[in-house]
Amino acid sequence: MAGLPRTGPTQLCLGLPEHIFGLEILVRLPSKDLVRCRAVCRAWRSVASTGDLLLTHHRRQPSLALLLLTKHRNSSGGDLHAFDHRTTAAGEARLQPVARIDDFTVITVEASCDGLLLLSPRCIGRPPELAGFFHGPAMVRGNLHWSWWPNPLKDQTQKKITVFDTTAESFRLIRSPDVHIVGRAHLYEVGDTLGLYSSNDTTTDVDIWVMQDYDSEVWSHKHHVQLQAPLGYIRVLDTRNVMVVHEERDDVLLLYNFGQTLSLADTGRKLLAVSRLDGHVVFLGTHRIKESLVQHSFFSALQGASDGWSFFSWPKRGA
Repeated sequence: MAGLPRTGPTQLCLGLPEHIFGLEILVRLPSKDLVRCRAVCRAWRSVASTGDLLLTHHRRQPSLALLLLTKHRNSSGGDLHAFDHRTTAAGEARLQPVARIDDFTVITVEASCDGLLLLSPRCIGRPPELAGFFHGPAMVRGNLHWSWWPNPLKDQTQKKITVFDTTAESFRLIRSPDVHIVGRAHLYEVGDTLGLYSSNDTTTDVDIWVMQDYDSEVWSHKHHVQLQAPLGYIRVLDTRNVMVVHEERDDVLLLYNFGQTLSLADTGRKLLAVSRLDGHVVFLGTHRIKESLVQHSFFSALQGASDGWSFFSWPKRGA
């Protein structure tokens, strides 16, 4: 009857309840399309702008690896990109710009959380080997985990992993795989447990372990991979890096570079994508980032506050 207040869930022009339209449909859209939905009408804008929807949308996004591209080996500045392991149908890797850093010998990536990157100048007095521009912790079960590289304790017969309990605010050491690991080793998150990968000095052989029982600190060796150099590759003085960029069940993907060629492969050495980045030196990191549309009020107060680096607007798909 006219004049009576409306009861029940809000109905949108599609005839769907608001919570179904938002948390079951809109959250599944790419970020660019979700933003476009706000221009349809006031009702859509209201639903597509709620904090719960934006936070749920952020949590659904893949965790993307970060890498730095510089113009030449002696350059102190470069562009920070996120690598999207979900390759296109043509087998092309996708790089999304995140930040431009004028001097990465001073500016350091400290952490990545909730779609934000924390960057800071290197502390005066901190040893250069601990600056660790690319050495990020792995977050598992609410705790932060660091491997021993690049500064192992000299008296350790078996290298240990440092854990920071974010609830108890205390540190402890746990076991690494019970083998002699040569070269660099990095940690990554595998569901609710811990993974570790290491490569030899020439970055041609990679070994991957997964902690089978987190509470008992029992590790299992999962893969040994010999990486393929790209066709026509000539070994010169260049950068070579490797990292695990994705793992879901038995689907493990490795991102690596030989010189200016960036390759994505599975543990069977099948190449899924190859990108030639001519004129750039590539550095892979261990920090990761998730795309986020959540607005943070403090950004308005930071406009023009920094002179050492600047953010790209992100996401920037096809813009």
